[in-house]
Amino acid sequence: MSYSLLGYSSHPTPSICENIADSCHRYILCYQRRQLIDAMLPFRFGWVSRFFLNLDGNFWFVCVAESSNKVNDPAPLSGKLFIFAGRDKWRGQAENIIRTAQDELRGFYDGRKPEKSLKNHFSDRYHSVLEELSKSADFHVSFEMQRSGITTIQCPDAMVLSDDLPHFPPQEERRERLTDVVCSQLFFFLKDIAHHHQHHSPYTDTLVDIYPLYDGDDLTWRGETIRTLARKVVQYKRHRRNEEFFSALGILAYAKAFLNLSSKELGEKARDIQPSLDLDSLAFSIKASQSATHSSNQEKIRRMDNLRSILIAVVGIFISMVGLANLTGKKFEDPSPNLLLIANYMIASPFITISIIMSIIFLGMVFTGGIDFPNWRWVRGLTRLVQPLSREAAVLTLFCIGLGALIISAKYAFG
Repeated sequence: MSYSLLGYSSHPTPSICENIADSCHRYILCYQRRQLIDAMLPFRFGWVSRFFLNLDGNFWFVCVAESSNKVNDPAPLSGKLFIFAGRDKWRGQAENIIRTAQDELRGFYDGRKPEKSLKNHFSDRYHSVLEELSKSADFHVSFEMQRSGITTIQCPDAMVLSDDLPHFPPQEERRERLTDVVCSQLFFFLKDIAHHHQHHSPYTDTLVDIYPLYDGDDLTWRGETIRTLARKVVQYKRHRRNEEFFSALGILAYAKAFLNLSSKELGEKARDIQPSLDLDSLAFSIKASQSATHSSNQEKIRRMDNLRSILIAVVGIFISMVGLANLTGKKFEDPSPNLLLIANYMIASPFITISIIMSIIFLGMVFTGGIDFPNWRWVRGLTRLVQPLSREAAVLTLFCIGLGALIISAKYAFG
């Protein structure tokens, strides 16, 4: 992977980054605000949760790292990752430290002396930034990222946490579990600023996770990574949508690349990585399912096109007949009262008439699969809201919400 692109990300919020290098060395100073409030709460904006629930899910994540920039130098990118909880702590001290350091790093290009290298320009300031942020951060870890993307995260043996933060429990098992959770958030931050999400949604944080490394065991975590990737491939394959098939094939390519990388690093030991998967056969199965789904979708699209054409044609003929009758001055003999009611309503309320027609077309596209309505983000958010309920209660709640929306729409439409 290229370190020159690390730090520039727009997910979940735009990152602020300085990534400066000369022919020998590279320094990266990057920070990003991330909203980590519980996903079960339907409040995407921080000010809403603060106002209604007195909860602030804003955390600031910082990456301070360096690496060699020499040609063919396999040295890893190394540094520290920091977490700052809350706007007050971040803006009180940490933001000024990192912004000032970014300005100094950027100043390397401003009237530098030819004989002065980047390392001589910024090395002392780099180490002072690490020391200052380590004292004020709520949590921090050291990390190393190889060119292959393999990343090692190490927690300090002793860390003094802020008094206003919950402390880790004394029980070793629970403490390790919570430490893993926090380290995972740092890993997701590093992953977001290190690569672009091409084959999966950027909201799928757990595509790969971190795994503990005990006694130099270099097989278990690789096996867990392969298992996670394979599980995600199968999950995408079951959705029976073209975009999900493309995602499955893309993640399958990740899995193959990871296995090839493991073979280069471990040699014969790579054969002991479990589970052992036939990725070529899985790829063939995905492509076969993709072809079948494509044929089925084409049939659905054809039916939807026919429905839309018939509906628009009927409405067009009806309006044309009424218009021609008015132009010729010819009166209908014993016209149907329902026909007159519909005609008068269409003429009096053209906007509502068009809305009804579009709604019928929309419902037809939903039922025929032309629109992937259940996977819209706000629909998934509404579904998460009722997850704590039983299945019957969740269905009843969603039915009542839909019925209420329908009644309100009908009242507005028909007065």
